[in-house]
Amino acid sequence: MWQPGQPISIDAPLLVPTAHMGAALAALAAAGGPSPAVVEVLPNGQPRWQLIDLLTQLQTAGVRSQDSPHRWRWLLRVPLSPRLPAYVRELGMACGLLLDAIEAMDPVAIEHQCDQVDRRRLEWEAVSSNSAPPRLEEIVEFIRQLTQRLIRPFEQAAAYHHPNSNSAHRNWWKSFPTLRTACGELVSQFQSTFSRSPPEELKEMGVWLDKLFKLLTLLRKETGQSEPSVLKQASAFCTARADAALRAGHAGLALLYLHRGVDWLLTAKCADAGHIVFNTYGGRYTHDSSTPISFASSLSLLSQQPLHGLEAHFKELNAWRNLAIHTHHMTLIPNGEAEALYLKIRPKLKHLADTAWDQACSDYGLPPPLTLLSLLDADGTVRSAFTVT
Repeated sequence: MWQPGQPISIDAPLLVPTAHMGAALAALAAAGGPSPAVVEVLPNGQPRWQLIDLLTQLQTAGVRSQDSPHRWRWLLRVPLSPRLPAYVRELGMACGLLLDAIEAMDPVAIEHQCDQVDRRRLEWEAVSSNSAPPRLEEIVEFIRQLTQRLIRPFEQAAAYHHPNSNSAHRNWWKSFPTLRTACGELVSQFQSTFSRSPPEELKEMGVWLDKLFKLLTLLRKETGQSEPSVLKQASAFCTARADAALRAGHAGLALLYLHRGVDWLLTAKCADAGHIVFNTYGGRYTHDSSTPISFASSLSLLSQQPLHGLEAHFKELNAWRNLAIHTHHMTLIPNGEAEALYLKIRPKLKHLADTAWDQACSDYGLPPPLTLLSLLDADGTVRSAFTVT
């Protein structure tokens, strides 16, 4: 922090203890010319002045770039002042990379970056135990639990984990998905970890968990509800996972998940049209109970319905799926062909489904809403200990 008699640089915010504010303002007036942002560090903030320095440098850069001051995600592009110790800069960098991994919903990268954040935090605490970001350790531990119990299974695009191959599991909609159970346990853990009153910057995480829990609840058929409604939810779940796989650069895998999404959507439309009844495990066609329900059969039954020009693309999708190493044959679907077909089908699916399906796809695809403030100053303790003029 600045002390009387020290030179003043305009390259970074000027941190000044309350006791020296008068001297700092006088020195700035005497110097004339451009002035840096002046940060008054209140007495309760002085033990954490390095964290305040990091936050104010990021905030100042955010104002210049017109970025959201609550995300501060461009940390990786901000040249931080060398006056910050290496352990402060490196913790900030590790937190930024952790947010990148969370946004990508990449469990391997998240777990790696959690380890990096813990390592940098311990380095900081070894120098000054009272100056590191408050509550960071328990927040990172919750992110680990979230990753192991929800994000990692999500990556596998399976909402249900059944213990055996019993054909009764074909009626999966008669029970709640395994992911709903995990999500409910995480809601309880979140509430107990933060004493049912989460820090301001983590409240959105609680909202996200609650919303996901309610979405997963819709995969179970309630009394009086029709099967097509839960099949459309399954379609939305699979399609959202397909979108995530495509964003991650796995176009072939995305095409297979998209096939599942389209398959459930076609099954739902067949049921709505009276072509399928659900008096056997997994349902049966009304015209021929011996024919297993399949993508091709459902598509054929819907040939007289408007499919928005997708019928030929659906047939190509099914042909690729049948050739894939993941299903019946030995083919690795080329990324170029997979992505081209994906982009012919995916934008039109909302016309084949409905607005509720489209919204569910969007909601299932949302990553946990964490920011740098969620990690570095979740409860606002640090921000309440300084003012910027």
